[in-house]
Amino acid sequence: MTRIEYDPPGEFRRASFHELFPAGGVYGFDVESTFMTGRKQFGPEFGLRTVQFATEGTAWVLDLADHEQFRAARALLGGSTVVSHTGMDVLAVRVALGVDVTDRNIDTRVLATMASPSVRAGGADLKSLATRHCPELGLLDAERAKDELFAELWAAHGGKRNAPGAEVAAFGWANVTAGHPVFLRYAALAAVACL
Repeated sequence: MTRIEYDPPGEFRRASFHELFPAGGVYGFDVESTFMTGRKQFGPEFGLRTVQFATEGTAWVLDLADHEQFRAARALLGGSTVVSHTGMDVLAVRVALGVDVTDRNIDTRVLATMASPSVRAGGADLKSLATRHCPELGLLDAERAKDELFAELWAAHGGKRNAPGAEVAAFGWANVTAGHPVFLRYAALAAVACL
């Protein structure tokens, strides 16, 4: 069972974070952002919401709305090796935080494709691979719960029931509270799955 840590803005436990994630380590890494349109990380609507770090037993979701957590993310990324599953995360922290982790990123997407080259068999998809090899992690269930939450948020806002999925997702990514338990579980497990 993964322990998930999260501090609301203004309540960051800096010492606890640094104790669990000292600089220079190797950590699972993921980010959550606003919904990306055609220009992706370079669009004016792009915003990085959280950065997640994980060890085998603990994941910490840093809320970038808090300046202290923003600085902690920058500092840890500046001197640690990260394990991620998408180039999106590497580019996102470069654009949003000004930290280049390219030379210190272990890309599990490449490793996954080498281990299981068939995309139909889940070779390049982190969630499928994690579900197949670590079903107890529950990443696919966390993603489904996140999607259901986004649909609930959309409906509560008065969104049309037959709206395109991308519209519902864009609204969800922009409006979900970073501290919502469903969002936290999804975000944290994505970083754990990279390990």
